[in-house]
Amino acid sequence: MTLTEVLVATALAALVVIGLGTMDASRSRMQEDLRSRAGAMVAQTLPALSLVEVAKSLERADRIVILDSGIDGVNPNAAAGNGDGKLKVRYVQCPTSPPDPTCFGDADNYRWEELRLRSGNLERLSNGCGTTEILADQIASLTFRYKDEAATPPPGGEPFDPPDLSDNNAIEYAVTWSEGSRTHTFRGEAIGRAIPYSDVNATLNASIGDSGLGLAPAGISPPPSTCPMT
Repeated sequence: MTLTEVLVATALAALVVIGLGTMDASRSRMQEDLRSRAGAMVAQTLPALSLVEVAKSLERADRIVILDSGIDGVNPNAAAGNGDGKLKVRYVQCPTSPPDPTCFGDADNYRWEELRLRSGNLERLSNGCGTTEILADQIASLTFRYKDEAATPPPGGEPFDPPDLSDNNAIEYAVTWSEGSRTHTFRGEAIGRAIPYSDVNATLNASIGDSGLGLAPAGISPPPSTCPMT
């Protein structure tokens, strides 16, 4: 081989090596980018999926009691500005379908759940506070509030007193979390399908946040005490 051929071959080999190195570096950067994007998608998906579970709990409820709206200035607000939203939902489990009318008069057929924010976790507690399920973590705030959705108020006016004028069966909920310097908020609304829209059946005091007696006769399955934070 002549010197010229050796130099050409060496130059071509150098170009191939540089090209392979560039491709490998690009592939590494692409992998890191995909990992970062996947992590961001997971971080956004978990709070979104948690709201699906929140919506299910609210929609099947026959009674809702907001313990803390988590919104400064919106009753009930036990500790203004801390974002610690908390509520209880009740639903009925009748042993037969369609349910026997006597089912609604038996306190043993009612179940209570508590949805709350604690130490950055969105929690759902059931079985008398005995079972704790973490729906999402790294949550900055959780809020609940009754909403005014009905175009025509019921006879006698809206269920809650001014200035709220909200419906006792419509709930707006929101979850906020941070991802680096960015803040994300997912919002949703749910209608308690078993909660009568009526100012008669609702507790006429917005500071209590009680949707009313629901399907149960008076005095059956009242709201239990708040689950301990430990």
